[in-house]
Amino acid sequence: MITNLPLGFKAKAMTTRLLSIAFGVFSLAVVFVYFDNSFVEVFRVSRFKNEISVLTDEIQESAEIRLPGDAIGPESFSFDGNGEGPYTGVSDGRIIRWRANESRWVDFAVTSPMR
Repeated sequence: MITNLPLGFKAKAMTTRLLSIAFGVFSLAVVFVYFDNSFVEVFRVSRFKNEISVLTDEIQESAEIRLPGDAIGPESFSFDGNGEGPYTGVSDGRIIRWRANESRWVDFAVTSPMR
């Protein structure tokens, strides 16, 4: 390391080194983003049936699940302690549960209008 140089020269050398490293990291990130769907799988985080890339809104596969009756919703989703569900509340006051083995919604509970 050079010790005879004034402090200003050392600071400029350090700044140049940091800028070079920052530019390299930025360039690498741009390459990853550009080649996300073709080559690089680094940013893929979900491994579900309906896999979505973190960097794009591309959905590989999807399905629309209709609610029974004239219900509008869902208002929220929840799972129980056994991992079953989801359960969801809908606009007509019912709480319905998804039965995956039957591929349909079933009534689970009804909220009282006198609450």
